[in-house]
Amino acid sequence: MAINTYLHGQAKYRVLAPCVVVDLVGGGQKYVYRNGYLPASTRPTVVEHLLEQRSIETVEDNA
Repeated sequence: MAINTYLHGQAKYRVLAPCVVVDLVGGGQKYVYRNGYLPASTRPTVVEHLLEQRSIETVEDNA
């Protein structure tokens, strides 16, 4: 699974919390700070959890 179905397409996720640590598909972790965007390789379960916790928000890419 190389493509994150949550991030595939035009939806992006911006961090609202001071900092989040995300698990990446294929292993590893990344720190993302407030107003940063989650990497496309973020595990879908992490995206779900962060949305439930209101630590991130969905941002539509209008480009």
